[in-house]
Amino acid sequence: MFKNIPTFFVLIVLICSCSSSNEINDINNDNFDRGLLLTHFADNIIIPSYQDFSSKMSDLKSAGDTFISAPNQTNLESLRSSWLDAYKNWQRVEMFNVGKADELQYYYFMNVFPLSVSDLETNISSGNYDLNNSNNHDAQGFPALDYLLYGVAENDTAILEKYTTDTNSSSYKLYLSDVLNMMNNLTNLVTEDWTTTYRDIFINSTSNTATSSLNKLVNDYIFYYEKRLRANKVGIPAGVFSDNT
Repeated sequence: MFKNIPTFFVLIVLICSCSSSNEINDINNDNFDRGLLLTHFADNIIIPSYQDFSSKMSDLKSAGDTFISAPNQTNLESLRSSWLDAYKNWQRVEMFNVGKADELQYYYFMNVFPLSVSDLETNISSGNYDLNNSNNHDAQGFPALDYLLYGVAENDTAILEKYTTDTNSSSYKLYLSDVLNMMNNLTNLVTEDWTTTYRDIFINSTSNTATSSLNKLVNDYIFYYEKRLRANKVGIPAGVFSDNT
């Protein structure tokens, strides 16, 4: 009974394509109160989520500063805990790639993976790097912190040595600091923009066009789900979109 489903969808597309200009205008002027919906999104979901994440990001930077000044087991565990808290809260804002986040390409500085360990280690050993350069998108953000806190050596003793007795210890600490500063500064910019100017711009964009707030929000969310969640978090680790599991 399902063999004619593709034909059915083709007919639907043809019927829609034959709609008159009056019908299209009716769709564009559907009288739906997008402003009310956008206000709810902004005030009850997006801004509180960014404010919460900004707070967690500030805590993460503070924990990082403490560890850098005194690299010991206690401070390492505290930094790891702050990293996890912030990373979990990042999941609540990552899909809202509009406004300042879109302008700054915020996501690319925060959570591009898989991490390029070779780029990161080259940056550290050479000391010659620019985190604003797109070539370093995969050498910073939460995945870079994951590596620097857990994967830079085989055990905690060896990890701490990277920040204390290793010949490049000062370079490792500097890179950790630079990554944290980049993440925290960008987060502050995005959060401040939402709480000052962009909120009103967002909720007043009530038209039904490709660049209006609701349509951009929906399209970005779909992209997030298909690319950054489905492909990046499942497909790449499973070996579907990568050479190895």
